[in-house]
Amino acid sequence: MITIFSEVSSGARFPNAVEKKIIVSGEKIRPFAELFELQSPVSLRLGRNDAWAVYLLKQDTKEKLLNDNHGSPARYNRLILLNKNGIIMEISPYWLDLGTSFPYHKPGHYEFSSPVIQGDLDQQDDPWNKLVRNLKNRPEWKSEDNVQFHQCHVSSEQIVLCVEVFRARNYGSARIDGHVVTITADLSKSKKQ
Repeated sequence: MITIFSEVSSGARFPNAVEKKIIVSGEKIRPFAELFELQSPVSLRLGRNDAWAVYLLKQDTKEKLLNDNHGSPARYNRLILLNKNGIIMEISPYWLDLGTSFPYHKPGHYEFSSPVIQGDLDQQDDPWNKLVRNLKNRPEWKSEDNVQFHQCHVSSEQIVLCVEVFRARNYGSARIDGHVVTITADLSKSKKQ
């Protein structure tokens, strides 16, 4: 009898993009809306990896793309305040389903991230830039840490909505410091998934 042993190797897997509308409500969500100065819809451009995952989901170009260097379309999420008085907010249409990632899969968790935010924040009115510029003035901001800001809010539906800002460094021809913002929604304890 011959026994053959094989070594199984595994690698990391980026989460799948999904189209999902997450609606949160309740007074405890108000601070999240205030972070974005949310009065009307806000369009948030997705980061490069997130946008590529959305392309893989939709496959919506005239010619099939082989990677994100060949004209991958920009993608945006929208934050919409549906009811200012009672705070009902909708975030859609694209999320990364963290239940499909590997090795750290988290069923019921969704997220999306900003592009790398760099340069002079005062000169750009993009919503991500405005958010980071405002957060830098808060006492919770930790400029020297890798996680520079972290704040979570629990909706009436028991959805935990978090905003995190991470230090990002680009080591191309010159070192450029920047930030990446991630928004995460934990629906694992929610009444509506």
